[in-house]
Amino acid sequence: MNVKDKTYYCKKCAAIISWMTALYRSGNCVSCSHKGKNHSEEAKKHMSKVRKGKNHHYFGKHLSKEHREKLSKANTGKHPSEETRKKLSKSKRGKNHPFFGKHLSETHREFISNSNKGKIPSLETKIKISKSLKGKYIRKNSPNWHGGLSFFPYSLKFNGDLKRSIRERDNFTCQECGVEENKKQEKLSIHHIDYDKENCDDSNLIGLCKSCHSKTNGNRDYWFVYFTYIMESK
Repeated sequence: MNVKDKTYYCKKCAAIISWMTALYRSGNCVSCSHKGKNHSEEAKKHMSKVRKGKNHHYFGKHLSKEHREKLSKANTGKHPSEETRKKLSKSKRGKNHPFFGKHLSETHREFISNSNKGKIPSLETKIKISKSLKGKYIRKNSPNWHGGLSFFPYSLKFNGDLKRSIRERDNFTCQECGVEENKKQEKLSIHHIDYDKENCDDSNLIGLCKSCHSKTNGNRDYWFVYFTYIMESK
């Protein structure tokens, strides 16, 4: 039997390898061969430099639709293990993140904005996104969960007359972005600065458009200090 027709296996993990690797090289698959080996910082910089821009082997090339479909099918159903995900997450935190300390220019932001304008995901895509997120961010799983405070009832003082007076005081203008009610064609939301629904003191209430009001669900300490400063500056 020809040596090329035989099936060879990695010495360490038993993965199938080529006859050349088995007979004339290490006898291990690529993954096992590189385990425990780390490039020096100098080598990493050199490899990065020689593969940048026009030197990159994919520079100016675009994968065909057929090729993209093949890659998609080959990776469908494959999910990295929990250990791998943690390693990937750790390796790209802080200064290791490729965008650490970088900011997109106005031109770049406009380009991204224009390239995505008018793009509406298909119904199939929407259903997929909906299914993938179902149950993941409910109550305690949500990053904005605060022990169910949103389920507590508002004070009886927090009525239509009080809201109207706050809107009048704030000139019917969002106190964050400056948009006016008549431009948005919707009433301002009245936000409790300290997130206490019982505290309906005028100094604890501020008028925000719906878009800005939704931002206050996260990073609550920041918004508390921010709006407290605005109210004290009035």
